[in-house]
Amino acid sequence: MTNTNAGGPGESGTESLLSWGETYAKRWGYNPVSFDPRGVSWTKPKASCSYTDDTTLRRRQADALGNLTETWYSWLEQNLACTIANENTDAKYVGSSAVVQDMMHFTELQAAARGKDPEHAVINYYGISYGTLLGQTLVAMYPDRVGRVLLDGNVYGVAHYQGWEPSGLDDFAHGIWLFAKLCYEAGEEWCVLAEGTKSLEEVKARFDEAVEKLRNNPINVAGERFDHNSFLSTIQQYMYSPRQPEKGFASIANTTLSALTSDMAGVKMMKRDNPTETSKDALGIITAVDIAGRYPWSTYEQWKAAAEKLQATAPYGAQGYASSNGYDFLPITFNRCP
Repeated sequence: MTNTNAGGPGESGTESLLSWGETYAKRWGYNPVSFDPRGVSWTKPKASCSYTDDTTLRRRQADALGNLTETWYSWLEQNLACTIANENTDAKYVGSSAVVQDMMHFTELQAAARGKDPEHAVINYYGISYGTLLGQTLVAMYPDRVGRVLLDGNVYGVAHYQGWEPSGLDDFAHGIWLFAKLCYEAGEEWCVLAEGTKSLEEVKARFDEAVEKLRNNPINVAGERFDHNSFLSTIQQYMYSPRQPEKGFASIANTTLSALTSDMAGVKMMKRDNPTETSKDALGIITAVDIAGRYPWSTYEQWKAAAEKLQATAPYGAQGYASSNGYDFLPITFNRCP
């Protein structure tokens, strides 16, 4: 039997298992078991910030790492409201370490039901994306209670628990370089962005041109603002399944070409897999519980300096990461479960 987690945090393990569980069971010879972690999807009570209908909180657009004070204080406002809303709820018990303990408890119950010693039951585990963080936490908490562990699309666990995890931007930049290389080698028959190019650098230059074009002139896609951050977020999602025809490397090429020609009619803004009403709040609250008391920045000046350093070293996504990392401010007031 193998425990699995589909990622997020906020993804439904049960819904994901229904879509791919049988395939992996046949491929690996294991019986995969999954669940919705605390506060996620079908596990109640759901993780929620419980804002009232008259709230005026909203995410504001950052302006190219210029004056980010509005972004900073907007997040503080939103996260303080979420903290107050959860003052007397069980939200402080939804962190990753608690989920790992749930996995171990389930494993021990299963062992006891089969007449085996629960104290020596081991967990085989398969984790995707955020699920790899649970796998790392599992190994750290119960090093003598794990069998086989497969982590697919690793989160940098140490950085996650500190609340500032920009290393993913380096990995993303490498992914773009790899895409450009494979696109050029495949040629225009398989990769439309390679047409007329003489090197992988030229393919990558076309991608960079698309980023800059959307940075300077955002467009409307299906009634939503589509700028360079939206574009990079969409490309990042395509990288999760590079070989799939409808959301892989081919889609990166097609979307980039569409951005260059300003013809985005056929482009769909990527959404999270298996979206549920709990996914956004669960992402913020679980992350907040994980890093409570450890977030490195306590002032706007500290955070802005870190964001500027990130922009100077990361070729893509510094603004998007800095302005979407606001949920990590939550632990300034959120109480971590002892």
